[in-house]
Amino acid sequence: MGTFREVLISASGFNSHPTYGSKLAFVYVPSRQATDSPMPLFVVLHGTAGSPTLAIGQASIARNLWAGAAEAGGFIVAAPIASGSLGSWIAPVNETDAPSDYDVLFALIRQLERDYAIDPARIYLWGFSSGGHVTLDVALNRTHRQLNSAMFAGFGVSAGVSAGLACAGLNSAECASRVFAAGTSKRPIDVHIGQSDPLWSRTLEDRVRFVGNGWTEGMTFFWHPFVGGHEVPGAHTVQIWNNLCGFANRGNEIPGAVFATQPFRIESQAKPIIRRARRSTATDAIPGLRAQDRKR
Repeated sequence: MGTFREVLISASGFNSHPTYGSKLAFVYVPSRQATDSPMPLFVVLHGTAGSPTLAIGQASIARNLWAGAAEAGGFIVAAPIASGSLGSWIAPVNETDAPSDYDVLFALIRQLERDYAIDPARIYLWGFSSGGHVTLDVALNRTHRQLNSAMFAGFGVSAGVSAGLACAGLNSAECASRVFAAGTSKRPIDVHIGQSDPLWSRTLEDRVRFVGNGWTEGMTFFWHPFVGGHEVPGAHTVQIWNNLCGFANRGNEIPGAVFATQPFRIESQAKPIIRRARRSTATDAIPGLRAQDRKR
């Protein structure tokens, strides 16, 4: 196996901030690092934990969940810790709303780029539950000057929906026209959702918005319903990686589907670590996201 690390995120103002303090992220570095090219990076976001202390454990679980796929695929995994009072994510309302957890995520990526040889064109973002809401917000909106879709080659969402953050406060027509149809860059999206998940119907609505606004199912939109609830079976990490690893972010180009080659694609016999992310304890109408941790 590779190396399990805790990385201190270096960002101006965080150390003395009463909410953020000194930020840590859990990182996994694969044992077989490429010598002829930089490595991809997957940033993974946990769901609502219930408290800041429990969020630390959830970030560790998210990193461990992805470690097996990262080892087999030769990419780095980084799992930051949410800063909200209930162990969820603080998202900005607009580009001047700072600091937020989006500042933390951006600082983490830049820190890892200084520490490792990371391919800036192959940075991916995945989230579970409230982490999935954040992932869709980053993919579809531009509420942060630096952390937005232009920074990533692709996105993975497990039990996350646009109603959580990206389209919060909008009706269905406004969500489709203002958020999903905005801009020209349709970065690839992988969606995994349990058929008994409370968010199932919301995810079906998002699927219609994606395929109706420029994403192509099976090419840039990957739809994976499964028998289960609000959870992340360990085998999903391999599926998500294999769907997204063939994409690279080249400036403002819309990434095209290409055939990934070894060592990046994981063959079926690869065995990831099988661990489930802890089910969110949120009581909010949108599972995984408490009212206090919505956009401010």
